[in-house]
Amino acid sequence: MLRTLTEQAANQWLLELVQQVLPSEYPFKSIEAHDGSSLKLHIGLTKEFPGRFTKTHPAAMELHVTMDLMSGHYNYLGISPDSESERHYNPFAYEIQDTLLLMDAGYFNIDYCYQADKHGGHVIMRTNGKINPDIEAAFDRNKSAIGYLVTNLNRAKFSAGKVSELYGLRWQIELFFKELKSYSGLKAFNTRDKSIAESLVWASMLSLLLKRFIARASGLIHQVAISTQKVARCANDWLPDILKALLSGREYRIKKTLRKWCRYLSEYACRAHPKRDNQTLFVQLTETHV
Repeated sequence: MLRTLTEQAANQWLLELVQQVLPSEYPFKSIEAHDGSSLKLHIGLTKEFPGRFTKTHPAAMELHVTMDLMSGHYNYLGISPDSESERHYNPFAYEIQDTLLLMDAGYFNIDYCYQADKHGGHVIMRTNGKINPDIEAAFDRNKSAIGYLVTNLNRAKFSAGKVSELYGLRWQIELFFKELKSYSGLKAFNTRDKSIAESLVWASMLSLLLKRFIARASGLIHQVAISTQKVARCANDWLPDILKALLSGREYRIKKTLRKWCRYLSEYACRAHPKRDNQTLFVQLTETHV
């Protein structure tokens, strides 16, 4: 039930609230990031969710998330034992037609890049220094280790700097996990029941989506740049009041409560440095096309 509610929320709230269109210079219609995050579980779930680190975390699950960066919601959430290979849960190559997919080094697979290109998809993947490419040019990014970005984007239209800038959008999924774990109750679960543990994951995701919906709506109504993290951090102030109003079933009370807290968030949950943020590619793509 919780999984169904969460999937409906992702499609009916954030997806319908924000319908962005990328500038025509981009050969893709959407930008997605895929990554995983592990979660420690009760030792009683070691059989159902064996962890990679058997001594320190014998029981752990891995959350595999594909995030739509334009709307801020997830497209896919998979739950598996932490000991399973993460590559089994990344999007199939044929699923990313007209999409730019951003993935970290743990997912690098050159054949996957070929297959994505074959099916009309676009990828930017980071890989480690173990590959042996023919280097035509190099750029100093003040990093201590050698790193590579692999992409099938047209090199005549997308410079190395532009590819690097696009890949930087992947950081949004890290912030997504941070918000999920720090402000939506997704912490170590003290339960031995597999179904309860999975249900709590979906409940945490549903909580995150609700907060992001209210944050996005507040920003749109009052025409300000809202920080989803600030909204999540102060949820104890506003969320119970909104839920009580919804449970009352009284239309007047619901509207009055929503107006009150949307105005509050527009004043006290704004981004700290909007002028600076407006210079970033993420804000340029997501805030100017709502």
